[in-house]
Parts: sequence; C-alpha cells; structure tokens
Amino acid sequence: MSSKEIALETGLSPRTVDQYVNRAASALGASSRREAARILNSVESIESKKLQLQSQGVADSSGAGSLSSSGGAHPSKSNARRIHRWLPPLGGERHDLMPSDTLVEIVKAALIAAIAFGSIVAIGAWLQTLLT
Repeated sequence: MSSKEIALETGLSPRTVDQYVNRAASALGASSRREAARILNSVESIESKKLQLQSQGVADSSGAGSLSSSGGAHPSKSNARRIHRWLPPLGGERHDLMPSDTLVEIVKAALIAAIAFGSIVAIGAWLQTLLT
C-alpha cells in the first residue's frame, strides 16, 4: 500500500506513515520499503507455520502470535487503552527505551506497588477496627 492508502486506513498523516515505515525498514535492516515488506512477509510466514504445527484448538484459543488486532471503537476498549498507556510494560521482548524512559517506567511501577500495598494495609486496618 502507498503511504496515502495506509494513512487513510489508520487515520494518520502520510508523513507519519512514511516515518513509521522508514523506522521499521531500518529496524529490519532493509534498504527500501519493498525489501522491508519482503522481510516482514517472510517473518509472518514463519510465525504462521509455527501456529500450524499446533493443534487447531490451541491455535484458535491463544491470541499469542497473532499479528493483527481488532481496533474497534468500543468504549471499554478505549478506557483500557488509556489505562494501559499509563501502566509500565510487562514482560515481552527486550525494549528500546532510553535510560530516562526506563527510569520513568520504574517509578511508575514503584508508585503502583506503593498504592497497592497502602490499600492492602488500609483495608486490613479498617477490617481490624470493624471486627473489634
């Protein structure tokens, strides 16, 4: 697809699409957009073959390995996206964050842990006063 066609499908500007495509091509080690598409196609076919080796029930029930996502405009999905954007990433492959971004994610995780721990302590104290 051309950058304009991709932009219409995704709601991005053609320049933004060009930037993303160029970044992806350089990340794949491709010298051109077409070569990047070939590399991606070969990776997708390898992933597809991995899924075909599994039984049909396992391949259908696990969302892992799926390269596409449904981007419907469901209200709860948009709320989940907003929450997910704030939460630090968990697991997965090695990240490409800058050291300052890594520090920000660590602080976010520490804040979430502190809030969770504080909530548990507060609930315990409230239950103790309630039961005595």
